[in-house]
Amino acid sequence: MYLNTVIVGGGQAGLAMSRCLQERCIENIILERGNVGERWRSSYWDSLTLLTPKWQTRLPGGYTYEGKEDTDEFMSAAEFVQYLEDYARSFHAPLRTNTNVVQISCVEEEEENLTSNKNSKGASPTRFKIVTEDGSTLLTTNIVLATGYCDLPSIPIFASNLSPSVQQYSVVNYKRPSQVLSSINNNRISVEKSQMILIVGSGASGLQIAQELALAAKDNNNNIKVAISVGRHCRWPRTYRGKDILWWVDQMGLFQSPASQTEEASNPGPQLAGYQDHYNISLYDLKQQHGKTVELVGRVTNITSEKVECDSDSLVANLQEADDKCILLARAIDAFAEKEGIDAVTGKQEEEGFCQRLPYESLPKINHLNVHDLNCVIWATGFCRSYPFLSDDLTNRLWDSERKILCNQGGITPQPGMYVLGYRWLRRKNSNFVDGVGEDANDLAEHICPSNATRSEQLSQPARVGSWNGMR
Repeated sequence: MYLNTVIVGGGQAGLAMSRCLQERCIENIILERGNVGERWRSSYWDSLTLLTPKWQTRLPGGYTYEGKEDTDEFMSAAEFVQYLEDYARSFHAPLRTNTNVVQISCVEEEEENLTSNKNSKGASPTRFKIVTEDGSTLLTTNIVLATGYCDLPSIPIFASNLSPSVQQYSVVNYKRPSQVLSSINNNRISVEKSQMILIVGSGASGLQIAQELALAAKDNNNNIKVAISVGRHCRWPRTYRGKDILWWVDQMGLFQSPASQTEEASNPGPQLAGYQDHYNISLYDLKQQHGKTVELVGRVTNITSEKVECDSDSLVANLQEADDKCILLARAIDAFAEKEGIDAVTGKQEEEGFCQRLPYESLPKINHLNVHDLNCVIWATGFCRSYPFLSDDLTNRLWDSERKILCNQGGITPQPGMYVLGYRWLRRKNSNFVDGVGEDANDLAEHICPSNATRSEQLSQPARVGSWNGMR
């Protein structure tokens, strides 16, 4: 079976890509290993909500969350899955679900010559062969890998030095506090001995998990301490001057500004949570709310059989850098509000509340943690990408081992016809956001098919993909 474009991944990136291709009358199909938005269904903890408000949930075609684009509430993962399903139905997305791709390879030159003659209407020569787990084979000119930014947890190799008695989770297989607390209670030798959970990573995921574990420990009267290993992070208030922080970022065009993937690693994502009360999630707030239950340590640099080694000197530097940048963001918002004449609460009325600083110099300098005091480690250390279905030839040609991505310029790889979508900072600073992936998808669709073609009546009809058409 031949198609112009095959999209691997049926989340927001893959759906956005398909919609943009349909607008250009480009025949395509989406291959999804599970159901629509599978990662949102199975790879996150139970209480997860989107970090962006409902009004900012926007995908190509003007599709917003049930028309409630002005609400500041946050979607749960289940609500977002429903949104994606509704979005797919809205344009008859050519989905084939529960279809695992097992191999993508380049078509050999002699085979290419044969297949190019079979393609109707002067279609471009076939470049790729795709084999799925059920034995199906597709030939295509273009492939878009839209398997997302949050693929495989990035866990340092020294994690293997921990004793099997220490429970280890990533943000993918951690589900709820009871999962961790029950294992601690089962393994506890003495109720008098303090138990420790170490969360490695101080981004949005690490802090949200720390928050719910600290609350659960208090509710269960457990003598448990939650330690957070703090690396470089980005502190943002959830609200500022009476409005959600992302309203200001949206109005100022900060997320839509051009980005460079080479700078992505040195620019951590903001510490935000989608709590319905718009609660701030920051290291300061966690310490204020939970006191001695929450301990802050520096970046974990190594683990031996006896110690978790921490860079105590980095703790204060990382806290201060994040606080300073938070103040700079507030001042930029103040200047923007004044310039645009936006009537909002003045910055001085909120400044003390949103960015109070921890007493840096009085924080304990902890150079290591005793492994024997640890009951659990949760790795909230980000993600890397994996494409096990790519042929060795494609992997050797495209894989950037240092940055753990496929080599690309704005989603366009050196391999003609192969694209990636959903990377952080792919083209813009919101490239991996629901609100940003659509613009990137539109740019890649334009590269696949420059828009001298006009939009046609095909948009209102299901895409022609044989028996694979429609939702399952």
